[in-house]
Amino acid sequence: MSIVGGLIGVFIELYDNAVYGFVAGTLAVVFFPSDAATTSVLLTFTAFAIPFFFRPVGAAVAGSWGDRIGRRRVLLVLITMMSLSTALVGALPSYATAGVWAPIGLGRRCRRRSTPTAG
Repeated sequence: MSIVGGLIGVFIELYDNAVYGFVAGTLAVVFFPSDAATTSVLLTFTAFAIPFFFRPVGAAVAGSWGDRIGRRRVLLVLITMMSLSTALVGALPSYATAGVWAPIGLGRRCRRRSTPTAG
């Protein structure tokens, strides 16, 4: 059963990465407006890339929780967090509405999304 849970977690993570890549152009315009389109897209992918540097910390924390309270519970929590944070991108205000807080919210969403699975 844990293999199925791990496969579901990997599928959700890959799906999340693909969706982010497909909508990167739109996210660049909405969250990082700039005169140069290249700058906006690079900032969008930077917001996507930065959380990957924190993956080892997330792995240590999730692994510790998995050892204490069970890997299945931790896996369910992490999959739920990834799914909810992906869905909440649609509720984020644009740069025109929230100013600098819009890209900060997008960055926080990416940080939560990049937490590794504990399966």
